[in-house]
Amino acid sequence: MKISFLCDIKLPNYEHVPEAYEYLHGRHSATGYYYWMLKNRGIDIHLAHTREDLNHTDVVIFHYDNRDIIKDLTCKKIQVVTDRPCAEGCDVYIAANRSITTPKIDSKVVERYGIEGGMNTWIKDRDKWAFIHYPPTFGIKQCTANFPPTNFKFVGREHTLIPEILDNKFISKCKDSGINLQFDFVNDGNDGTEDVYFCVRRSSWISKASGLENNAGKYGHRTANRLYQAWYMKTPGIFNVSPEMNVLRESELDFLAANTVDEFFEQALRLKNDSDLFHNMVHNGISKSDNPYSDINIVVDQWITVLTNM
Repeated sequence: MKISFLCDIKLPNYEHVPEAYEYLHGRHSATGYYYWMLKNRGIDIHLAHTREDLNHTDVVIFHYDNRDIIKDLTCKKIQVVTDRPCAEGCDVYIAANRSITTPKIDSKVVERYGIEGGMNTWIKDRDKWAFIHYPPTFGIKQCTANFPPTNFKFVGREHTLIPEILDNKFISKCKDSGINLQFDFVNDGNDGTEDVYFCVRRSSWISKASGLENNAGKYGHRTANRLYQAWYMKTPGIFNVSPEMNVLRESELDFLAANTVDEFFEQALRLKNDSDLFHNMVHNGISKSDNPYSDINIVVDQWITVLTNM
């Protein structure tokens, strides 16, 4: 059986050219990066860049952004969904969000996203879905737990962040309290100087109106990537109470919840003033065993299970 990962650029092996992985678009990390993870461990798979490369394939793994390339293929299709809609007619859908396959009901999540978005009950053909961790961002650095924390870092696209946090008055208010807000809107990694990692995203009315849990203009298959990063980095995290995060949250030691600028400020002050909370959150993150940043073989084994069952 010929299995092909469709990646529309010639992404090199990360073991040979690590700098190529400093920033990847979703359609490349969800295909080419996965490919090299498996290929480096001796799995018999192929990397396709064009429609012609797929002429004799039996199974194609693709990202929604490249759906037009594979639409007329008669082979089996696996879509790595990430934060895109589902393409019709696939044999398997890969979710990098545990709440898709094991939904967890929480009143705060339902209040924010609506009952459908909060439970992800709108997923069709649930038996076609499988959970696989999203590829870990390349080059994430571990940090030194410094109390009291001063550097609070956001990494992500600017349009996803709640705008009030970027207000100069709020930034000054934080600075007066010893909270140095740092923003990286370009990269997906960190520099190792962070004390606290945060990602407080905007929500959308589309969430409740459509049932498609929508966050900052994206569909409801968002990943918990930032949370896994925080655990690996050895930093406490402040994040939204969203389905992909909440399904992993056993206590507030996993992450502190904030959906508004006021809630973010309150949680930041708690970390500034509570040494036990800060250090317990650090130790809790270190103890997590199911973290692809700590062991990439977790991702490889998940893919082997899915491909074996094709």
